[in-house]
Amino acid sequence: RYLLGEDNLFNRQIAKSFLTQADVQVTEAEHGARAVELARRQEFDLILVDVQMPVMDGHQATAKIRSDPRFTALPIYAMTAHATLEERDFCLANGMSGHIAKPIDPALLYDTLSKVTRHVPQAVGDTSAPTEAAVAAPADFPAVEGVDSADGLRRVGGNNKLYVKLLRQFASQQADAVGQIRAALATKDTEGATRLAHTLNGVAGNLGAGPVQTAAAAVEQLLRDGSPADATNPALEQLAVVLDPFLARLRAALAMGAPAPAATAAVDPAQIR
Repeated sequence: RYLLGEDNLFNRQIAKSFLTQADVQVTEAEHGARAVELARRQEFDLILVDVQMPVMDGHQATAKIRSDPRFTALPIYAMTAHATLEERDFCLANGMSGHIAKPIDPALLYDTLSKVTRHVPQAVGDTSAPTEAAVAAPADFPAVEGVDSADGLRRVGGNNKLYVKLLRQFASQQADAVGQIRAALATKDTEGATRLAHTLNGVAGNLGAGPVQTAAAAVEQLLRDGSPADATNPALEQLAVVLDPFLARLRAALAMGAPAPAATAAVDPAQIR
C-alpha cells in the first residue's frame, strides 16, 4: 500500500499507472497536508511525495509525518525534477529516505522501491517498449515535431491509451501556461509562477516533449534564482516561441479544435489577489 502525494494530475496518472501494474495499491493525495492526514489515518508501506506541492510541500509534509514516532522508519521518497547530488542530500537531511528523479524512469522506480518495501515491485514486461497489457499503436497515433513518442511511451510503461490521453490533456490544459506565469508575476506571486513553470517542465518531460521541457526548465530556474524581469522576460518569450507552435501541431495531430480564447473583460488586480 503506497501513498502518492502529488499535486499534478499528469504525474499522478503516470506514477499510479506504473505502481498499479506492479500490483501496488495506490492512495492519492493532491497536496502535502492531505498526505499528512492520510498517513495518520491509514497504514502505508511507503510514501512518495512531490517536493513542490501547494498548501504544504513535500519537505514540510515529511517533517510532519516523521514527528509521529510510528513513522520514524517508514520509507518516504521525494519525487523531484532536480536530480542533483545537492537535492538528494537536502532530501536526506530533511528526513526522507531518498529521492526519485522526474520524469520517472520505470526501471529505476521499480529497482529503488524493491529495496525498501515488503512487496517487491516488478516491471511488467520490457519498460522500453509497450507492455503486454498495452494495445498496439493506434492508427491515429500522433507523429508530432517536438515529441519523442518512443521516450514518452517508455515513461508511461508502453501504455498507448494513457499516452494519447495525456497528450490531449496537455494540449488543452497548457494552452495558456505562459499567460498564467505572466499573470502570477504581475501580482508578485513568484512562488505561483515558479510552480506553473515547474509543472510545465515536468509534464513536458514525461511526454517526451524535449524542446518544451528545456524552455520551461530555463524559466523555472530563473524564477527560483529570483532573477530580475529583464532576464525572465526573454526566457518567457522563448518558451512561448517553442510552446505555442508545438501545441498547434499537437492539436492538429490529435484532431482537436483550437482552445477557447481567454476572457478579455477588465479585471481588478486586487480582486484577483
